Amino acid sequence: MFTLRNNDGSNVTFVSPAELSKLLGISIPTIHKMRREGVLPKPMELGHRFYRWRGDDIEAWIENRGLTKEQLDVLAKSSPL
Repeated sequence: MFTLRNNDGSNVTFVSPAELSKLLGISIPTIHKMRREGVLPKPMELGHRFYRWRGDDIEAWIENRGLTKEQLDVLAKSSPL
């Protein structure tokens, strides 16, 4: 994770695919699949093939869905890689 300061003085945290994988307890290939399928919030593209999710977007995504580890496992297995 890394944090940048906005012009208004607030901080924005960015989460990598590897960090998101650990947070959700699912594999990195599953993170990529979920991103391609539009299951996850749209990440910010910070360069060619370099993207990160805003920490606030991921927190809201988890809270809005009330997802448990078991539900994430089912979601991850819902379609083959």
